[in-house]
Amino acid sequence: MKTTKIIFAVVAVVMALTFVLAGCKPSTTQQTTYSISKATTSNGTFELNVNGKVVSSAKSGEKITVVPSASEGYTVDKAYYKTASSNSTDVTLTDGQYTFSMPADNITVYVEFKLSTAVTYTVSKAQSENGSFTLTVNGTEVSSAESGQEITVTALPDEGFVIDKIHFTTAVNQSENEVVASDGVYSFVMPESDVTVYVVFVTAQPTTHKLSKESDSNVTLLVDGENVETPVDVKQSSTVTVQFDVQQYVAMEVYYTTSNGKVEVLPAEGIYSFAMPDDDVTVGAMLVKTTDTSAVTFEYLEDSNSYSVSGYTGVDSDVVIPRVYEGLPVTQIGSYALLSTSVKSVVIHSDITVIDMYALSSCVELTTVRFEKGSKLEIIGDAAFMSSGLTSIEIPSSVKQIGIQTFDSCIDLTSVVFEKGSQLQSVGGNAFGSTAITSIRIPASVTSFDCAFNDCRQLVTVVFEGNNITEITDYTFMNCLKLQSIVLPASVNSIGSKAFFMCNSPLVVYYGGTQTQWEQLENKPQSTPYFYSETKPQESGNCWHFGENGAPVVWEI
Repeated sequence: MKTTKIIFAVVAVVMALTFVLAGCKPSTTQQTTYSISKATTSNGTFELNVNGKVVSSAKSGEKITVVPSASEGYTVDKAYYKTASSNSTDVTLTDGQYTFSMPADNITVYVEFKLSTAVTYTVSKAQSENGSFTLTVNGTEVSSAESGQEITVTALPDEGFVIDKIHFTTAVNQSENEVVASDGVYSFVMPESDVTVYVVFVTAQPTTHKLSKESDSNVTLLVDGENVETPVDVKQSSTVTVQFDVQQYVAMEVYYTTSNGKVEVLPAEGIYSFAMPDDDVTVGAMLVKTTDTSAVTFEYLEDSNSYSVSGYTGVDSDVVIPRVYEGLPVTQIGSYALLSTSVKSVVIHSDITVIDMYALSSCVELTTVRFEKGSKLEIIGDAAFMSSGLTSIEIPSSVKQIGIQTFDSCIDLTSVVFEKGSQLQSVGGNAFGSTAITSIRIPASVTSFDCAFNDCRQLVTVVFEGNNITEITDYTFMNCLKLQSIVLPASVNSIGSKAFFMCNSPLVVYYGGTQTQWEQLENKPQSTPYFYSETKPQESGNCWHFGENGAPVVWEI
């Protein structure tokens, strides 16, 4: 029993010593301390704390607090630190404090400050010559801006000038600060100072392009008034004038071609010219040689000191009216001049002002009459083309008067077109009677309109473009068996006897006035009338308007 107690006591002592020795054994792990540097800053200072104590080093994992102190008018913009390996880590603001855990590396801490309140400065524009410019912030024009805002400079050079340089000066420093374009946009960041912006424009150096002409064009070219031999390099926008021998030729077309295609040159005051485009140019012309004056007889017109064509003795079926005879202009085709001749085509130059009565009447083989561009023709006289073989004609815009029976009984005439900008004022009785035209648009300028379409049995549509005709005279559309529709202006207040006799019935009439006005007219055709409305009506009714192509369109309700 005594032995047992002794053994138990020894074991207890051994266990106690083991416990004490184990608790007193020193740790073999030691934590490394890393340095903390403060970067130089402006507009404020800062401290680095661990548990409220300023530190310049710390162990990894310790909580570092950044305590910034901004100068007056400034506030913290951002805080961050960089490790020795240059990795940058932002320090975020949490519960009013900038804190982070110390990494296992030496670090440098940065704090940047910014203005705490926005300050506005003046943005002035210096006077500029040969152009103008605007200063904008986010698309709004400004004369002042906050520091840090982006100012956009939009410069607009006058014609013939380009931007040379854009710069600004500050109130603090008068040296030039160049504004460089990025993707074609000039902009700069507003500094902490008033600024003055300058834009300098200089004369643009025009590009040059090759000017040539077609080898068989029979034209000469002038550049800015000087004769040139082609091909030649010509500055963009230079004036190119196309000339030809007007005593020998009449121009049916003058044109030039570029990489984009063909461009027609129209005469102004009888001169063919154009501005050199930003492209190479080849000039061409379709010229027809005038008929030899020996095959033509002339009559002197004393009142105008010019000549009129009085006869044709030649055998050529294609006649080009001469422009000059004995040094004087030819301005008229006289009465009966080519009556009943066997001519097939006639070209009429731009200086002809009158085609007198019966001038080309009964020329049954005549199918084509063409007018030179820029025609000055004013009068086409009575029966001038009556009973000829014409198939179509475009009447120059200069024509003011078409006489009685001018195209009467041209049974093959299917198309009559009035050149854009027509100045036509009066159309005589039976002017287009007994022709095969299928449609006609009467120019807005016409004020006097007689029974011009009697017995046009192929006529389907008629449009009066203006609002000047007051009367549809007796027999105007009599025997127009296929007439289906007509646009009548509101100005019409009288319809003559049998004006629509033997027309297609019922006729569709697009009337420019109201239903009340229409009902007051006498001698109305048997018709379905529609009444003009610029806008779509709210209620049902027979209303119409002009479509995009100038044709009448009924409003659908």
